Amino acid sequence: MAVDGQVLLGHDGTAGEIGHQTIDPDGPPCGCGNHGCLEAFARADRIAAACGTGSVESAVAAARGGDETALAGLERIGTYLGIGIANMIVVLSPDRVILGGGISAAGDLLLDPIRAEIGRRVRTTSLDRVELVTAELGTWAGAIGAAVHGAERAVRPRRPWRRRPMRPARLRRRAAPTDDDRDVRAPVPSDRDRAARTDRDAPARRRTAVRRGPVRRIPGQPDDRPQRDAASRGGGPRRPSPRPGQLRGAAVRPPPGASADDLHP
Repeated sequence: MAVDGQVLLGHDGTAGEIGHQTIDPDGPPCGCGNHGCLEAFARADRIAAACGTGSVESAVAAARGGDETALAGLERIGTYLGIGIANMIVVLSPDRVILGGGISAAGDLLLDPIRAEIGRRVRTTSLDRVELVTAELGTWAGAIGAAVHGAERAVRPRRPWRRRPMRPARLRRRAAPTDDDRDVRAPVPSDRDRAARTDRDAPARRRTAVRRGPVRRIPGQPDDRPQRDAASRGGGPRRPSPRPGQLRGAAVRPPPGASADDLHP
């Protein structure tokens, strides 16, 4: 396949293998390993067998001489080729389809059944703008085309190398570095740099540290601190909190005639 004068190669150079599309899933085996490829029906030995001759050239000569077997064989081969070409027209909608190889010498004896089959199967595009012709170079078309393509690739200038633009700072922080981002990678800090950074940030950490100490209580407010049992704090029973106005740690003595339970109702 050629697009804008350049051969379409695909990602691995195998694009355009029209002969290896499946025409009949239960067809004869093909050299590629598949069954029912277009090439399995229209290669040289199949054309000769269908026409009852030993070669393609003999088949074309016999058909031009009016041999009924050769004419029927070319018509059957043209039907298979028409199916494959119709499939490609539906997919690609090309401007021109060129039929090459030794079979192209048959001319209209082969093109007429191909055109008839394409007309029966193509319904998505106008066939008035699709031209079906034979190759002018005949059997040498493939060899000459390969030589020209190789020469063009040898003298074609390469695209200039371009440096990849740097990403914005916000994207450099979020995106993982790649091999092309070596110029934006941050240097790895050494052990001395880490120690200096730790000593410099220590005062700030001390200033922001939470200070722990005794909690001041407002007189008259209930003590809502969590109560711990004797086993968890490792001591005896909890001492009662002092009354308002009484110093913590001072001895609490009940008045005459009152018990210790009457101190805190």
